[in-house]
Amino acid sequence: MHKAIEQGSIEVVIPSDTRYLHMVTNLTRSTSLLAGFPKKTCEQMALAVDEAVTNVIRHSYGNQAWHEIRIDYILTVDALRIDIRHGGGQVDLSTVEKPDLEKYIAERRRGGLGLTLMQKLMDRVEFDQTAGLEHKCCMWKYRTPPDTSDAAPHPGE
Repeated sequence: MHKAIEQGSIEVVIPSDTRYLHMVTNLTRSTSLLAGFPKKTCEQMALAVDEAVTNVIRHSYGNQAWHEIRIDYILTVDALRIDIRHGGGQVDLSTVEKPDLEKYIAERRRGGLGLTLMQKLMDRVEFDQTAGLEHKCCMWKYRTPPDTSDAAPHPGE
């Protein structure tokens, strides 16, 4: 067993093309394994990143494959933060409805669960969307679960 990497960063730039999703999920899985996360957690992180990148490709870039998506993996002593940056269309998060999962299953609906899934699988998900500039989705997975009893930010951020 290898000793977990404590700190470092990786940046990758991919075209906005779903054919690159497998590479991104493999990189996410490998990076989180090197950081010392359990295999199940690594799979969950890979799924969250897959959902986030798929949302950028489909909704921000309208499936146009010639744009760029930047993915940063930033490992600190406390967490692995994954930033997904793009210059595509801005998503109005206030219009994204929280799905009724029972109704969703009963109606056999597909799609529309990406944001909910990302929030469920990661410890923290934030969006920075400045009109006309780069948009960013930041997701954190802490090495130890954050203390949710107070509103103070997690150390090392």
